[in-house]
Amino acid sequence: MIHLMEKFVKRPVITLIILAVITGFFFMQMKSKSQMETNLDKYMPQDHPAFIFSDQAEEWFDIKDGII
Repeated sequence: MIHLMEKFVKRPVITLIILAVITGFFFMQMKSKSQMETNLDKYMPQDHPAFIFSDQAEEWFDIKDGII
């Protein structure tokens, strides 16, 4: 293990390049598989009184936004 660490310390440019390639690989994997969820209604309990009232208010006032 010490021998391997000595190789990394003696060649910092190669070590940085290897780390940049590994980081780039993981970034591309994360970018292709991640998504942003903007509809939070599916995470809320549908039988909670506050959310029932919120749904009614959206219907009554024809609200299309996610913010009331």
